[in-house]
Amino acid sequence: EPSCFTHRPREHSWREILNGIFYITRSGCSWRMMPSDLPHWKTVYHYFRLWKKSGFIERLHTTLREKTRVQVGRNPYPTAGSVD
Repeated sequence: EPSCFTHRPREHSWREILNGIFYITRSGCSWRMMPSDLPHWKTVYHYFRLWKKSGFIERLHTTLREKTRVQVGRNPYPTAGSVD
């Protein structure tokens, strides 16, 4: 784990934090409207901002995209893109 992720002991697992971020991205709701069965919105938002600022989210997205492309037999690096 990068040092920026270990300032104090975590109360929630990484999976719970990711579930909170996934909920926001899927639902499009505001941070303050997160359901109570997820970690508090301030906690999830804190990690989201930290990961966004450090470039972790972009690296994670790139790694997942490359692995997915390889799994389906494609080149891990797209050579072209299209916009509709």
